[in-house]
Amino acid sequence: MLVDWERVKTIADPDNPDDKEWLLEMIQSLEEDINQKVEELSGLYINGDLAKLQASLHQVKGVSANFGLIELQQLSFQAETEVKAKNLSGSEVFLNKIPILWEETLQELRRKFPKE
Repeated sequence: MLVDWERVKTIADPDNPDDKEWLLEMIQSLEEDINQKVEELSGLYINGDLAKLQASLHQVKGVSANFGLIELQQLSFQAETEVKAKNLSGSEVFLNKIPILWEETLQELRRKFPKE
């Protein structure tokens, strides 16, 4: 399980129609935000912009934590830690996994909250 559904329930009740509608909007916003960040990560890595790379990873980590995206949060944390240590080769391993994990996480979210 890539999503902590108990965490999601602390944000809003997915069984309440009004909350579910709000959650759908939030998930769409989350999807747009993370998609943009994931695209941004590879470019920042290639350009060697460590400060912006670290900031983007920190944002992905934070948003993931807020939504209970456990594994994405952990992977972003690991990549951020490597970037902070200026270990680009170490961060590359984690950075390459982030888009794949994000797609799997998004699929899990979509099973419960299908795109309308």
